[in-house]
Amino acid sequence: MVRRFISIAQQNKRLREEVEQDLANAMGSFAQARTQADSRIVDEAICMPSRSVTLQCSKRKVMGIDVPQIEISDTSTQLYPYSFLSVTSRLDDSVRGLNSVLAKLIRLAEVEKTCNMLADEIERNKRRVNALENIMIPQLTETIRYIKMKLDEILVCVHLVVNCIRLQKNLLKSQMFFCKLMKKFKTLVCMRY
Repeated sequence: MVRRFISIAQQNKRLREEVEQDLANAMGSFAQARTQADSRIVDEAICMPSRSVTLQCSKRKVMGIDVPQIEISDTSTQLYPYSFLSVTSRLDDSVRGLNSVLAKLIRLAEVEKTCNMLADEIERNKRRVNALENIMIPQLTETIRYIKMKLDEILVCVHLVVNCIRLQKNLLKSQMFFCKLMKKFKTLVCMRY
């Protein structure tokens, strides 16, 4: 999961740098267009949007986590919402740059949200691992030690019982032997008298 996160974070960094560069270029062109032409004319030229896009959001699985997937569909054919006579080519560059950065910007939003969600999941997993390492594993180790001690006690008791049974068996054998001997002795003594 961390490897996948790192690759997505690198992709996020690369996309962010590209978007920032493209936006800086487009905004620089826009600033130059405002200085070269009357600012009212530039404002009128761009006040009506000529492009409409549709975004479709869905989900996809990355390492078992539902992350957003955004698809963009562009239905407009006209790129410039103004007449070329009243504005400079710098405004054209700016509008073209902003139009081209739109898809990258949406992709950047998707990748950034994926990074955030993966980072949250990694943090949750880290907490779970810490709980296992610092709470559950020591408790289970203590339980195992306790069970081993009890089993050792039971084993000692079993050995004592086995030894007692052997002693009783030997004692019983000795008693039986002694009884037999006494019977023989009685019979011998009785025969003599």
